[in-house]
Amino acid sequence: MAQLANSRPLTKKEAAQYYSVSERTIDRWLLEGVLPPQAKLTIGGTIRFDPHVLETCLKPAVSECDNK
Repeated sequence: MAQLANSRPLTKKEAAQYYSVSERTIDRWLLEGVLPPQAKLTIGGTIRFDPHVLETCLKPAVSECDNK
């Protein structure tokens, strides 16, 4: 995975593509608390995702899945 830390805010589609999941999975992760509410940004009425939060929150989850 490439690093997101220096990226601009991502669209839901870009976030989903980065993690190789569907856009619905991004929604589900928000609902289930896999992603914290602060991962979702509203900029000018448009939904974006904070790459810093995505990278921080999902790294442990991905590595846990890889270890099973």
